[in-house]
Amino acid sequence: MPERDNAPIEEEELEQPKKGGGKKLFVLLLLVLVLGGGGFFAMKMKLSKGKHTKVELGEIVPLPEILVNLRDPNTYARTEISLHFKKGFEKTHFDERVDAVRDAVILKLSSKSLKEVQTLEGKMALKREIAKVVNHVLGDSSKTASESTTKDSEWESDTGPVLKIYFANFATQ
Repeated sequence: MPERDNAPIEEEELEQPKKGGGKKLFVLLLLVLVLGGGGFFAMKMKLSKGKHTKVELGEIVPLPEILVNLRDPNTYARTEISLHFKKGFEKTHFDERVDAVRDAVILKLSSKSLKEVQTLEGKMALKREIAKVVNHVLGDSSKTASESTTKDSEWESDTGPVLKIYFANFATQ
C-alpha cells in the first residue's frame, strides 16, 4: 500500500516543476522584451540627437508696406509684413533679394479673393503660403511649409530661412 500512496505524490511532484518553469520562462521573456525595447529606444534617441538640430528664431525684418489689388474686381489689400528668420540666417542674403521677395508676396496676395483673406483661418493660411514662397525665393525649396507644418503649428514654416510671418497691418476694401 505504501507504493500506491507514493504514486500520486510522484505525479504531483512532476507537475510542480512544470508550473515553476513556466513562470520562470514568462519572467525571462518579459525581461528580454523590456531590455530589448529599452535598448531600441536608447539607440533611436542617440541616433536622432545627431540628425536633428534645434531651430531657433532669430532676427525680425519688416518689409515696406504693400498695396495690391486682390483677385476680385475693385478690391485691394494694404499690408505691412515682418519676416522672422531662423537664428544664424545672413540678412545680407535677404537684402540682395528683397525685390524678389516683395514680388513673390505681391503675386501671392493678388491671387487671393477678399473672402479668402477676411477670416482668421484665411489669414493663417496666407501666412503659411507667404512663408513658402519667400523661402523658395531665398533658396530653401527642400521642404515646403505645407509639408512641414500643421494648422496648429506655432510657426508658419519649420524649415527655411523664414519661420514666422507677422502682419503688422492688414486692411482690405
